[in-house]
This record gives sequence, C-alpha cells and structure tokens, in this order.
Amino acid sequence: MARQTLTARQLAAINALLTSPSLSEACRVSGVPFRTLTTWLRTPLFVEALNEAQRLMLSQIVAQLTAHAGAAVEVLAQEMRNAEAYSGERTSAAAKLLKQLRSIREHFELDQRLRALEAAVHAKQDSGDREDLGAA
Repeated sequence: MARQTLTARQLAAINALLTSPSLSEACRVSGVPFRTLTTWLRTPLFVEALNEAQRLMLSQIVAQLTAHAGAAVEVLAQEMRNAEAYSGERTSAAAKLLKQLRSIREHFELDQRLRALEAAVHAKQDSGDREDLGAA
C-alpha cells in the first residue's frame, strides 16, 4: 500500500491554520477555498498532520518559555522582596509566583500519572500478546 502524502497546498493550509486567528483568514493566507479546507479538516491524514504540526509548535513554545522561566521567577521574586514597592504589588507578585508553582506541580503530577497509566496499558497489551502466542 502506497503511503499518502500531503500536497503543497495542504501544507500551506496547515501553516496558515497555525498562524491565523480564523478559518477564513487561513483560507485567505493559503489561497485555499473555505469549502476545500473544511473538507480537508474531515480527512484523517490532514488532521493528523495538523495535530503533529500543532504539537511541534507547542513544543517550541514550551522550550522558549522554559528558557525564560528562571528570569521570570527572579523578576517576581525581586518584586516580592522589594521593600519599596507597594504592598499590593508585592502581594500580587507573591500570588503569581505561587499560582505558577501550583500549576506547574499539577501538570507535572498529571504527566507522571499519565505515563504510569500508559506503561500499565502497554504492559497489559504485551502480556495479552504473549497469551495469544501461547494459545496458538
């Protein structure tokens, strides 16, 4: 079976979808008619490629945010420790820092739980495959 690939127009549409605020804007930027784009959005190959492009883009954004995270935390920490700042500013900086810490911790814990579930599913599938081989 031949592997399907996307056309240059489909790749342009994916790029436009990643950078445009709406479908109609993505159509205008890519030169793809609205009806064609909505048809492609119901095609598994196109949707899979779009999802992969979105994952890659998000991965790059996370890397950029991670690179600046230490400096951002330091700015908040300096503001929080600044005795000359208004009390409200210091409280706001401390609250932002704690909120981000909570959010990061929640994401980290969810990631660990998801990895454990995936490992359990794979282990169960592997043991099922071995049972199937034994029955043959």
